Amino acid sequence: MFNVKGMSIQDLLNIAPNDLASMNVKDLKSINTRLISAANKRIKRFKAAGANAPTSRAYSKSLTGFSKSTHFTLDQSGKAGRLQNQYSQLSRFIGYKTSYLRGARKTENDIFKGLVERTENRKVTSLKKERSRFSKRQLKNFWKAYNRSLDVIPSTSKEDSNSRQKILTDIMKKDKNLDLDGLTEELNKQYEKYYEDKQYDENVENGEGNYVSAFKEI
Repeated sequence: MFNVKGMSIQDLLNIAPNDLASMNVKDLKSINTRLISAANKRIKRFKAAGANAPTSRAYSKSLTGFSKSTHFTLDQSGKAGRLQNQYSQLSRFIGYKTSYLRGARKTENDIFKGLVERTENRKVTSLKKERSRFSKRQLKNFWKAYNRSLDVIPSTSKEDSNSRQKILTDIMKKDKNLDLDGLTEELNKQYEKYYEDKQYDENVENGEGNYVSAFKEI
């Protein structure tokens, strides 16, 4: 008889295929019961999260038609083959990082961060291409104006840095005769508007809705 007492869930998931194939119905039921308990606890936490629950590949792959009534129940056929199949299904489900809330949220965040990073990298490539058309003098003024603006308010993220560069690139494309002081003044004006709009949107999401000035007193 296979004794599951004292074994962790991970130990049960690591049972060798040959050992699983040689087990009797009673042993298989004992193992599956433990795994079902662990799986259903995860499902219960997802249900409790409601609309705030992240998208989970584990549920779409392992539990077709996942709903509030969905949960695992022990196969009662009394057939070893059916129980072995259920063991495989349970193992796949529990093995998915997205079968539990924290893992699903982390996976969702990682996917979003990767998307943002790829988007920002494409922006950088596009900006470099646009700046390649500038003269040496224009490029020199570009970076001087950019750094002056950073002295007033540092960029807090790659997205903000790219947005500031995009604003400055557009200014220089529109008016190629602006001197360094003119570029810096126009950049600060437009970047402040960008920053305040961004802060307003974020504050609205947090239930506040107040503008926050971008520039510190100097």
